Amino acid sequence: FFLKRNNFKKGIFNAGFENLSILNIAKKVTKYIPAKIRILKNNKDKRSYRIDSSKILKTGYKPNKKVNDAIEEINNYYSLYPNMINEKCFSVDWLKKNQYKFL
Repeated sequence: FFLKRNNFKKGIFNAGFENLSILNIAKKVTKYIPAKIRILKNNKDKRSYRIDSSKILKTGYKPNKKVNDAIEEINNYYSLYPNMINEKCFSVDWLKKNQYKFL
């Protein structure tokens, strides 16, 4: 979007258009992947992840995807490659188990 325009004020732009809680996102995921949602009581993260995207919207930008689209795309990707969902995905746990050092 910005590469095609050169008449906007440069700066930092928030691009988050659906302020959803982690619980609401988890509920959306369970529509694609059957799973139980566990809510842990010892969550110490009290930060708010709400953002204001009005600055980018004022430039004329219009989002063309939503959270549901992202969940569906990720689910479709993993359904194409079912063997990818295992410890060989190079998760942090896999890296620690295989003694990779973090810089």
